[in-house]
Amino acid sequence: MEKRCVFVLPMVVVFALGLSAPPVMGLNATLSDSALMSLDSPIFTGRNAIVTRQEDVAGPGVEFDIHFPNNEQPDSVIAWVSCDEGGTGLLSGINVSMYDNFDLKFTLVSIDGISTPDVGGLISVGAMIGPYDGSHHAYNPAWIDLVSGTSYDRTAVSSTSVKTDYTSLLGIFAWLYEPSDWSPSGTDITLLVEAAPDAVPIPEPATLLLLGLGTVMLQRKHRAK
Repeated sequence: MEKRCVFVLPMVVVFALGLSAPPVMGLNATLSDSALMSLDSPIFTGRNAIVTRQEDVAGPGVEFDIHFPNNEQPDSVIAWVSCDEGGTGLLSGINVSMYDNFDLKFTLVSIDGISTPDVGGLISVGAMIGPYDGSHHAYNPAWIDLVSGTSYDRTAVSSTSVKTDYTSLLGIFAWLYEPSDWSPSGTDITLLVEAAPDAVPIPEPATLLLLGLGTVMLQRKHRAK
């Protein structure tokens, strides 16, 4: 049986109830392509949306193909993360106490293979971090669509406040917002997720380990002279 990070939906803190959440300026963290590729675990129980492809494409960012089996919650919602209770947990336990916000840039590439305007509807996306206030995990929603004439675009940045010293999870969130805009028989979307502009990539533990080994080797070389 697949091991998942086990949380329930009410524990997600959504910072904005409205449809507008501008990023907060400050010392912000983001994820490199290699860190995004380390996301490997769903959270929430009883949900069937899945990541079917995860690819570090040419240029900045990682593409995620996500299959939503229908247009109603819980199956119209997915959180795909690196966490301490499932998968490799590569991004769990990182010291983020020096950052104000955790930012990611999202671009809606296609809906059911179509990238031209006026397909599908509004999608809530977010940069997810946990814990928040000791136990919860949270995301600050950004909004993307391919629909002409709305106040949204296919690209947006989610900026979520950092309220912890050490991570229990980092990842992405996506929700097909209005059921009537989406097929009850399922939808496939492709998201490009990339490091947010003017944010600092969080060094994942593997990088820190390599840096530590490099420092040790340099020290040994210096002593051997």
